[in-house]
Amino acid sequence: MPYSPPLIGPHESGGLYELSQALDALGRAGLGVAPADVVEVEAFWQGGQWGSCAGGFVLRLQDARRAYLDVWIEESEDGKIPPKVDIEFAPLAAGQARPCFPSAADPIGGWSTEVAPLNAFLQEARQA
Repeated sequence: MPYSPPLIGPHESGGLYELSQALDALGRAGLGVAPADVVEVEAFWQGGQWGSCAGGFVLRLQDARRAYLDVWIEESEDGKIPPKVDIEFAPLAAGQARPCFPSAADPIGGWSTEVAPLNAFLQEARQA
């Protein structure tokens, strides 16, 4: 089946595009965590420019652990081939609200707790 680009692009997604790509990559990564293990998104950040975008998600998992899922997405110039998606997944220590970044300026655009659409997406995906 030929690749068809997503209907939602990174610049108008409110994090949905980045989360969808990150979960898809997580499912293929063999890290011992599956997309179905994600119960909710607690907070996220996203940023991008033409041709690439990135995001990070603080997640609560089914086993009550919390983790951080980071994604970097590079789109093809013509949009006819799937994007290149890289992820990093790391558990958060007990009591750790968010991951540590190398500078106070990170993450790009700051954290958002406007996660209702992301959690609705997770809920719909679990029911599918």
